[in-house]
Amino acid sequence: MTTARTPRPGPHDRAGAPPWLKQLRERRQSVRAADFTRARQFVDRSGVIPLLHHAQQRARKSNAGRTRTVASTPCS
Repeated sequence: MTTARTPRPGPHDRAGAPPWLKQLRERRQSVRAADFTRARQFVDRSGVIPLLHHAQQRARKSNAGRTRTVASTPCS
């Protein structure tokens, strides 16, 4: 048995999306694969991923729960 989700409070358009989300969707632009690859390589070379991984491990109360969805190793 599933329960119905309750909508978030606040003004919404006819589609049910809040106005700020509608504005973001109207300004959305596609990203070229080359731009995405360049950004990913920049982050990989910056060395910030191991720092975030370490901070995340320190903040974790236990190893229980869902596994991370962001890999700490570079993608091929």
